[in-house]
Amino acid sequence: MPVVAGSKTRILLIDGKWQNKQKNLSASTEAKFKDAVKVFNEKGPKQGIEVLVLSGAIENTPEDIARFLHKENEILNPEKLGEFITKRENVPILQAFVKRMNFENMEFDQALRQFLQKFRLPGEAQLIERAMEAFAGRYHENNPDFFPDADTAFILAFSLIMLNTD
Repeated sequence: MPVVAGSKTRILLIDGKWQNKQKNLSASTEAKFKDAVKVFNEKGPKQGIEVLVLSGAIENTPEDIARFLHKENEILNPEKLGEFITKRENVPILQAFVKRMNFENMEFDQALRQFLQKFRLPGEAQLIERAMEAFAGRYHENNPDFFPDADTAFILAFSLIMLNTD
């Protein structure tokens, strides 16, 4: 079991999750978030989130990570964010990220635009498919009468994206 030593804390990687063994660190949460954003943008999303978990600012749960991604969305690198949340191993984070969005009573195209303003879609079709599947599920959840099912919303969303790519 790998152990990572941080400043005044000891972190264990257990079942693929970082477990913080000391929660009360002296730096403010805002400062921790700012540090994490810098690492996220310069070194990578995984390292930025690791900074937050190591500092005790968040738990290593999809919900806490999604909360951070939404809170700091304006200053996170949109390309890195898109690549990160659409990876197969990060689907729970993608689901939590989308769950924090509200598309109630929005037209489909308006909701899709709002969703796509949060990050930049990667170029790989499989990653785009994951993002559109998450979006479609949430859109259908918020507007159950607009489409008969989430699959119909997915087909339309994915088709729109594919038609607008080179």
